[in-house]
Order: sequence, then C-alpha cells, then structure tokens
Amino acid sequence: MITQRIDPVPDPWFGQRVWALTAGLRRRGLAGTGTMLVVTCEAHDADRAVATSAAERTGLRVTQLDPASAELVTALETRPTVVLACREGSARVAATRVPCRIFGDHPGMAWWRLLELAHADGAA
Repeated sequence: MITQRIDPVPDPWFGQRVWALTAGLRRRGLAGTGTMLVVTCEAHDADRAVATSAAERTGLRVTQLDPASAELVTALETRPTVVLACREGSARVAATRVPCRIFGDHPGMAWWRLLELAHADGAA
C-alpha cells in the first residue's frame, strides 16, 4: 500500500484574520510587552497560528499549551497579559478558576472570533 502525504489547504483568510486580531488586540490595549497564552487543541491549529502571528505583531511573547496540559494552572498563575483559547481550551481555563483576561468560546467569556470580526473591516 502506498501512502501519500497530503498537506492541508492553506487558509485563504489567514492574513486577514491575523490583521483583524492584531487590530483587536491593539484597540483593547493589549499590544506591547507581556505574554499571550494560547490554549488550543490540535483541531484548532489554524486558530493557534492566527493567534501566534497576531501576538508577534503586537509585541507580545507567546506561550502555547494544549488544553490537557498539566502546566496550564502554572501558566495561568504567571498572570499572562491575555489568554486566547479554543472551545476546549476555554472550558479547561474556566475549570481552573484562575482569574485571567481571556478571549475564548465559553459562557461568560468575550468571544475570540468576535474580537477578530469586530476589527475585520479594514483587513485586506
């Protein structure tokens, strides 16, 4: 049996999403020094890439963790400037009960995609 590796199709919106998230972070006063903790599972690799690129453009250091990581509580206790998390990551962060500024996909959280969409008007 011959197995051929097929690379995923690149997200045609990647650049626009990065621009919009970067603008959203800046307008929220989150640019500059500090750390962004990105908590995403493998199913949200594209979101992780967008978050990482946007953080780098705003001058934030990036720490990436899987939601199941044993290091999550420790990472949150270091008080990152902001946390961006997928649905699974958001649930896990909420379960830790560690206070943080988070954009995610969980009840009571500011929605990550809305942060992008609200600032997508100038993306090109």
